[in-house]
Amino acid sequence: MRDQVFISYSHEDGDYLAQLKKHLKPLVRAEQMGLWTDLDIEPGQEWFAEIKSALDRAKVAVLLVTPDFWNSEFIERHEFKPLLELARQGQVTLLWVPVRDSIWKETPLESRQAALDPRKPIAKMVGADRDSAWVEVAERIGWALGAESALGTEPAGSGSKPNAPWNWPRLRLTLALTLGGGSLSILIQLFSSPEIAGHLEKARQRLDIGLYADAAAEYQAVLELVSGHAEARFGKAKADLGRRLATGTDLEVVAPELKTMHGRAPQDADLLVLMGDRCYREKIQEDRDCAWQYYQAALASDPRLPEAHYRYAVLLNEVGQFGEAAIEFHKAHELAPETPHYMLGYGVALMKRQPADYGAASLLLEQIEDSPLARLEAAKARWAVGDIGDAARDQAKAIEWLPNPATSATDRAGWKFGLSDKTRILHLTSAAGKRCYAGLALAASRFLQGDQAASEAAFRQAACPADARDIKAAIAVDLETYAEPRPKLAERSQAFRRRLLDEGG
Repeated sequence: MRDQVFISYSHEDGDYLAQLKKHLKPLVRAEQMGLWTDLDIEPGQEWFAEIKSALDRAKVAVLLVTPDFWNSEFIERHEFKPLLELARQGQVTLLWVPVRDSIWKETPLESRQAALDPRKPIAKMVGADRDSAWVEVAERIGWALGAESALGTEPAGSGSKPNAPWNWPRLRLTLALTLGGGSLSILIQLFSSPEIAGHLEKARQRLDIGLYADAAAEYQAVLELVSGHAEARFGKAKADLGRRLATGTDLEVVAPELKTMHGRAPQDADLLVLMGDRCYREKIQEDRDCAWQYYQAALASDPRLPEAHYRYAVLLNEVGQFGEAAIEFHKAHELAPETPHYMLGYGVALMKRQPADYGAASLLLEQIEDSPLARLEAAKARWAVGDIGDAARDQAKAIEWLPNPATSATDRAGWKFGLSDKTRILHLTSAAGKRCYAGLALAASRFLQGDQAASEAAFRQAACPADARDIKAAIAVDLETYAEPRPKLAERSQAFRRRLLDEGG
């Protein structure tokens, strides 16, 4: 049964091994953790057999990564490669610690998050900073193993303590022995099948792009196969917090749970993004410094996390730093090119930056299926280049898509538009508000085409509520920004605003 921690290291790094073992000693002494290194091989024992036996018992593998670690052919062949395969099968949780600078980016670890920021390896730290780093590593190992002193209790409201990691294999082993015959081998094959690895890969992909409900479902699928799977437990806990935070309905409950989890894994990039989201939603500081700091920390921890780039870009966009926002949106889009909200963010950024690229923006935005907002933004790019007919077609398509519930997945967190008062943002979440905005945009295009009757009909069909002043103001800003810089459109645009917006149509 898998119930111990396997530490892989180079003998040249024995001092660092001793430091790690010192920090893990409280868990070992409390019998919540068993450690194994090659120092446990007794004289006369067969070296390879003992390593294989230890690999078979490992639930968590810790790699102390240095140039000497990579230089060892023995480690590569007999420890590193077998551990990678066990991790791929979901049988072992793999944690790697950047101890000294190395070319880890050219190895399979490039796709696995480190226990610490690889830019600040242990060897570059001294005194209290090094102790803090080792404490973080020890806590991560405890989380992965399921040691209760490292995990603490479950978040408030769960009503249960963490499952001891040694319970599920024992129960499943008993079941297999009761069934008899070949059942045990079948059960082992089930738990080491690629199915687990597939769910974990999908979960990670969805967590990377902020699709927390989908990620939670994939992690849950793993837990239904292996109830004590440490990586799935930790991932699902993060995904559940992200899902609840996105709804914004129970921030008072979510916030302390998130703070506790972040305190146990302060360098985890996913949790840093969620901490930034908490600041953003709670508006802890109106100047958004709190969210800035967490998003920047997430990027420092994992520069390849697309959701961190996206969330940072949203902040940059809201404070008018459009050039910098375009760079961050582009990075998110580059890392996850098929993600609709990254495509939308980058497309709009191409329109707002200087110089704008309206052609590229409209082409990108029109690739997003079932997104009314993407088509409305593409229409603005059409205004800017004088293609009013294409703009009207995009707006009509947006109105056609609005009643479709499937579109809600592509237009995340409502629609946001700028107002003439730069300190305010129009945020539309209701179907009526969105229908009003889309209808007014189409009415504007019909007016710019010179079809006043069609414009007035579109205005009436928009069915704007009585308190639609901000929606009309947002349309006015759109016209001033994208249509009126073109001399041939300026006069009609101004007339539309006077007749339909200022007077109410």
